[in-house]
Amino acid sequence: MVQTVADVMTAAPTSADVTDTIEAAARAMASEDVGALIVRSESRIVGIITDRDIVVRGLAEGRDLAVERDPSSALADISEEPPNR
Repeated sequence: MVQTVADVMTAAPTSADVTDTIEAAARAMASEDVGALIVRSESRIVGIITDRDIVVRGLAEGRDLAVERDPSSALADISEEPPNR
């Protein structure tokens, strides 16, 4: 039997707000034992941050470590129901 994304996804993923600090995002990842968080601005999903993002684009480049993303480049809408095939 072929598995679908719905079969293996996390049903209630943890998220971070665009105004959260990287430290807060990292603590949430550690607390939930996950390597990525959905990033939201108000109620809209605007991106994802991973543990790799924090290390490679944050610490390694010496950036100010705040989770930021331009909301105008938001992800496509995500449906809770799989599309009909």
